[in-house]
Amino acid sequence: MSKTSGIPFLPSGAVFCPRGGVVPSALGRFTRTRENGYSHLDLLVLMARERRSHPFGEDMRIRPADVLTLLYLTVVSLLVVAFHGRVADWGWLVCSLGLFAVSVLVVAVWEGRCPTRPWVVLFHLVYPLLVVPLLYPMVQRYVLVLWGRFLDSEMISVEWVVFGAQPNLLFDRIASRPLNEIMMACYSAYYPLLVVPPLLLVVRRRWRELELFVCLLLAALYVCYLGFVVVPLRGPVVALAEVFAQPSLSGYVVVPAQQFVMAHADPAGACFPSSHVAAAWVVLLVLRRIHGWRVVAALVPVVVGLTVAVVYTRYHYVADALAGLVVAGLCYGVGGRLWARASARRRGMARVRLGQVWVGSRTGSSGPR
Repeated sequence: MSKTSGIPFLPSGAVFCPRGGVVPSALGRFTRTRENGYSHLDLLVLMARERRSHPFGEDMRIRPADVLTLLYLTVVSLLVVAFHGRVADWGWLVCSLGLFAVSVLVVAVWEGRCPTRPWVVLFHLVYPLLVVPLLYPMVQRYVLVLWGRFLDSEMISVEWVVFGAQPNLLFDRIASRPLNEIMMACYSAYYPLLVVPPLLLVVRRRWRELELFVCLLLAALYVCYLGFVVVPLRGPVVALAEVFAQPSLSGYVVVPAQQFVMAHADPAGACFPSSHVAAAWVVLLVLRRIHGWRVVAALVPVVVGLTVAVVYTRYHYVADALAGLVVAGLCYGVGGRLWARASARRRGMARVRLGQVWVGSRTGSSGPR
């Protein structure tokens, strides 16, 4: 049985031929193979290290998160160009989106040329998620590209017809400083939900789960960002400001802090669907997939509280929260199935490759290149 130094980064690295030698792992250490054959562990190493072919060449490693980001940037750029009359400085905006796309491709090339450097692979895994805080504020510049105005009056009318009342005004009747603080804390839980899980996956060196987490989360966020353009809304905090009995929610610590964040970092029109609700439920479902319900049970009250809080805090209509739930279910359901099929296909291709290499090792040939 040969000895290995561990394979922390499954998608990268290289494998030596079956006639014996060394295999550089993603940590820069080496995996030794037996002369004229493979042990069981050597076969697992080869399966883990099998490079996936792609249309961009060997020097570029396009990951699913890259595809999602490039697709989103392309759709937004086409919308801005097609309706540039409604976008101020649309040329600069398209150039900015193009620079983001170029940066994604540069990082992909970087990993392709340095596949055995763990920090390069890790940076590539999380880079699209790091770009999101820069893309989100840009929504305000093109949110009216389709309609030219916000549709809050139509949304308020729809909710009156469906519910017989305005749910945000019903919450206004029970608002109090302690309850405001609790609800705003649930709303603010959105930020650690997006940051803490990937950090824990990095610490535990669970790279495949990290990539799955990033992909499904990005899918939900990008669908929501495109939804902002389809149904642009300012939200109840603006549209119903003169109707609320309490002009603004008051609190102790969390309420003023979150209100400061919303006033300085939240773009106008980012309401439908609720990206808070969609992202929070996707995070919960992905963590359930990785760890099981027993591990994530403590997060269920937080995510449910966040779903209610987006309406209570006046930042979203009920329809926004419901649409966020639909987006989360679709992205997790469809994305999870596609991920499972892609993983099964990669494993099947690796088994075929392993069989070819095993035959080559028995016949004395170097096997297919």
